[in-house]
This record gives sequence, structure tokens and C-alpha cells, in this order.
Amino acid sequence: MNTRFRKLRGNPRIFNKVVAEFISTQDKSRALNILMSAPWVDDKFRLKGIDKRELCRDYLAMFIDIYQPDAGFEIQPCDRYSMDKNCGAKIVVTKSWFAKETISTLKGVVANLDKSDEESILVAGQNDFSVMYSTRRKSAQLWLGPAAFINHDCEPTCKFSVTDSGHITIVALRQLKPGDEVTCFYGKGFFGENNENCECITCEQMKSFQQEKGQENVSSSSESVSSDSSSRKAYPVRKNRGSKSVYYGFFE
Repeated sequence: MNTRFRKLRGNPRIFNKVVAEFISTQDKSRALNILMSAPWVDDKFRLKGIDKRELCRDYLAMFIDIYQPDAGFEIQPCDRYSMDKNCGAKIVVTKSWFAKETISTLKGVVANLDKSDEESILVAGQNDFSVMYSTRRKSAQLWLGPAAFINHDCEPTCKFSVTDSGHITIVALRQLKPGDEVTCFYGKGFFGENNENCECITCEQMKSFQQEKGQENVSSSSESVSSDSSSRKAYPVRKNRGSKSVYYGFFE
């Protein structure tokens, strides 16, 4: 990996044309042949071995497969996460998947990063969003392919595993219906200590619930102070805000 990497120069209309044709004909071999013979790909891999070209072909195939009629998922825009500057993406299923079923069409691969890669390439908060740490291999891994668009949730809909060959497998943890998002659990400390900075849907709902309960407790406590002050010994805990005191509950 090169920190001075510049994206390949190419005509996006060619790729759009290939995708449109593939959607119509479902001729995957032809689509890949056209992409692999495109100047910006051919020039990049001309001096590479056959194995490198095949890896590139397999990688492109992962994205072409998204446009199969039975893919069962699609990539949609996502503005939830500030880490992505509210301009990211998410995976949403377009058909039902059973619990424990492997979403075989949703693919990805990982590239292992050694210590020197981590120190010279990764910048926290800027380009480390698709990097996970493998406890089994004891190394950081860069996620690539469509599976890299899977977002985190503290109560995920799916789980992932990485094979010895570096391929990512996604399995549904519960039944998924069209419109459900594919999410996985990144880890306990991915978004700060105990994921205190997590912005997933589950955490948002939990924080909203806690705020509502807190407001209910404040209201309930205030009412109790006025109605029960003559019948029970209770001392309200107060927090001073200038000249105002706010009741938070009882300390008995």
C-alpha cells in the first residue's frame, strides 16, 4: 500500500456501460473481460504476474455480482455516522434471509497489515474505518470489497468470519426482511472506551430511552416532593444551576 496512491484514471462511462449491459444480459465473463482490458487496468497489471491479474478479476467480480437479480442486497447512501462525515454507505437486503443463513452473494476479502503498515499508512479517524483487528492472527486487517460497506451495530443483524484464504463470510443472526440493514459488531472498543462514541441505531435508541426515563424520574420526583413531604422523610438531591435548583430524585 502506498500513501501517495492516486486512483486509476479511467472513464466512468465505460464502467457504467458495462454495468448496464450486464444487468441486461447477465454475461459476467464478457463484463469482466471488458473491464480487465480497459487501459487503466491493463496498464496497471501489464507487468504483473497472472496470479495478480486473477486476483484483480476476482475482486472486480465481487462488485459485478451486486447487479445480479438474486444478489439479495444493495449498497445505499448512509448519513448516520460523523466519522464518515455523514457521507457513507450501508448494505440493505432486498430479499428475505433466514437466521443462520450465509449471505453468499455479499463478499469481501481482507489484507493483513503488519506493524510497519499500521504506523506508516493508518491515520486514526481519517483512513482507519475499514480496519479491524484479528485476535487470531494478532494483526490489523483492511477490509475490501462490498462487505467493507457493512456498518457496526451493538445489536447486529449478522456476524462475520474470515477464512484462512482471507475471504469474508457473512451469516444472518436473525431473519432479515427486505429493507433491513446488514450490520456486524466491530468490537467493544472500536468507537472509544466501551464504544462510548458509538452512533449506531441501537445506541441512539438506548440513549433516547434513558433520556425519556430520566425526564420521567425528574417529573415523578418533583411530584413526590410536593405531595409526600408531610408523610415521608425524604431529602431531594439537588444540582445547582445558578439561582435554580433541579430535582433529580430522592436520597433517603
